[in-house]
Amino acid sequence: MSTYHSPTELTINVRVRGVKHHLVFTPTTLGESFLTVDDPLLQRAIEQHPYFGKLFERMPEKEPPRPLSPADNVKKGDRIRHLVFTDFDDAKEQLAQLTGLSRTAMRTPEDLLNAAKNHGIAIDGMPP
Repeated sequence: MSTYHSPTELTINVRVRGVKHHLVFTPTTLGESFLTVDDPLLQRAIEQHPYFGKLFERMPEKEPPRPLSPADNVKKGDRIRHLVFTDFDDAKEQLAQLTGLSRTAMRTPEDLLNAAKNHGIAIDGMPP
């Protein structure tokens, strides 16, 4: 799956096997826009577009976070796993992946800290 980024709102037209596709980049509140595509033929057509590299570009792929082993971030004599985060969204994402909890169940920092505590995880470094 590839994601393309444009610093402005953008729409393009491409042809794949004789079929015209009108692609609309999804705008954000900052004025930029994104397009995510999972079809390899469509990706190839997008990357052959004359505006590719000028008005929009492919974003680097994020590598998935590696699963933590039980020995990671565990203090000696302590059965609680300590994770260090400074950003609420990063902490929520990592906790959801580790525990399987819904992200909507962790809407506030207090919800996140309580969910982490219930699963034996201490979040360090996050402001209250």
